[in-house]
Amino acid sequence: MQPALIRPAVLFLILYKIDHMERTIAYYKKGTEDFESEYLVELSVAEISKIWEAEEGDAEYLNIYPVEEAQKAAVEKLLGEKLDLNKYDYYLETHVEG
Repeated sequence: MQPALIRPAVLFLILYKIDHMERTIAYYKKGTEDFESEYLVELSVAEISKIWEAEEGDAEYLNIYPVEEAQKAAVEKLLGEKLDLNKYDYYLETHVEG
């Protein structure tokens, strides 16, 4: 059996997406969509998978993931800041630059 080949156009799109992604921890006023601010973070998929569980079909963690009590300590360590989950809703967000 021969190894699967990736067509050049598909490989380009994969590499482009990976190279043009940025991840942030964004936070909003609790229970609203009122954006407050965000932290730019550098996390690999492996690092993210230690903190969050990917939704089915989202192996690259491209969806938005909430920061809850289970993730709080790891995200605080990553940011070097305390999170106030009573005042803000925090999310891991991935942005693909155009």
